[in-house]
Amino acid sequence: MLLVAAVRKLLSPSPASAPRKERQWQTLRQISLWRLVRSIAALFLAAVFAAAPVAAQSAGPESTVAVTPIITLYPGDVIEENMVAEREFNQLRPVRGGYISSVDALIGKVSRRTLMPGFAIPQNAVENAKLVQKGVPTQLVFQDGALSITTLVAPLQAGELNESIRARNLDSGLIVYGIVQENGTLRATGG
Repeated sequence: MLLVAAVRKLLSPSPASAPRKERQWQTLRQISLWRLVRSIAALFLAAVFAAAPVAAQSAGPESTVAVTPIITLYPGDVIEENMVAEREFNQLRPVRGGYISSVDALIGKVSRRTLMPGFAIPQNAVENAKLVQKGVPTQLVFQDGALSITTLVAPLQAGELNESIRARNLDSGLIVYGIVQENGTLRATGG
């Protein structure tokens, strides 16, 4: 309370009747007071920032491990272990879905776009291998106990392992549904 009163007194304008020297002295006191207020504010801010969590005051950028191609990978290339390597990055541009951080998670996948050596591979730049291609004739197998029926179909979409896709029966022209198997055939379903 006393500090507020002292500040008000120092900052109040001097009456015009006061001698010139006294007005100059009061102006000097106001300037000194302003410096004092700035110093106190700086000390207050320093105390606030010193109390901030240590995590917010990291010494440097975090390093991230991501997978990069060793050679240029083109769309449709099946990725093998000798084509990629793990590398540490100090700073990566944020992308939707993040980056692939393990070589094992990448083996057997197919590149969706051109991937250049030295650049981290985003999750959305690769996809699972398509075992069945659109329009390429494939066998459809219906199996019930000892009964097994096989026919030729034209898939209407590409499909990866265990994916249910539509296909056109080449004999009857009917649309059938099948689940993609490891050997590239379709197992008939009820659709």
